[in-house]
Amino acid sequence: SKVCEFLSETFGLEAIRKMLSAYRQGTKEEEILAQVTGLGLEEMERRFRDYWKKETGNFWADLDFSWARPDRTRPELERELRTHPRNYFAHLALASLEKKQGNIPEAISHYRAACEIFPDDVGEEGSYVMLAELYSQSGEPARAAAVLEEWKSRGGFHPNALKKLAALQKGLRQPAKAAQALEAICFVNPFDEEVHRELGEMYLTLGDPRKAVQEFDVALALDPVDLATAHFNAARAYLQISDSDTTRKHLLRALEAAPGFRPAQKMLLELKRRDGKNAP
Repeated sequence: SKVCEFLSETFGLEAIRKMLSAYRQGTKEEEILAQVTGLGLEEMERRFRDYWKKETGNFWADLDFSWARPDRTRPELERELRTHPRNYFAHLALASLEKKQGNIPEAISHYRAACEIFPDDVGEEGSYVMLAELYSQSGEPARAAAVLEEWKSRGGFHPNALKKLAALQKGLRQPAKAAQALEAICFVNPFDEEVHRELGEMYLTLGDPRKAVQEFDVALALDPVDLATAHFNAARAYLQISDSDTTRKHLLRALEAAPGFRPAQKMLLELKRRDGKNAP
């Protein structure tokens, strides 16, 4: 997108139209650039780098990819950070080394620096996720959750990290936030039966049985292994919206799957007693 922006601002939108037309005809990239802009590939790349550096300030200096090599030694990395304390990849490499050696406070310090230098690193194994993992291991769930909330607010969407966030928020007794994290997973992976089941539980906790009905119905449609529990969960939700017929249907299906399932037996008995009291 930034390349298109650069081309449009430098050569006009018509240049992009001409390039697309040339690509459609199978023309090679260097020939296209020469035809449309009068520049060679190397000169075009140089101009784009200058444009990008102007747009991002010191961002490129902090992201020196030569320090992303896995063979960098600890002394090299430490010397580099003394000279350039905002070297993102040097902080990441040292964080990984400290973590492997069990130096958790030092690893946390480097991951925190990495998050500050490059706050848009929202990868599944990026600095935010790794920092949250270390806070969890250190017995600081509130800090771990706060880090993952920041990660999510910046566009983090990987299901595993979102599951960790939801679990942390559930443990911190923040069901509304946990529900939001689970909802985000549904946009990425709508076929995770466990997530829909957990979300149904969250909605029951939040006093929203109609949403719980929806989630438990979806969980059932995804062919769960534990069919008895899945039908029982649906029954619980339908009971809370006063739909006795559908509640009974799910309880009977639960008992078909597991005849000795005592929670379903107990609820069915209570339902019969209640309906008997309400009979004219």
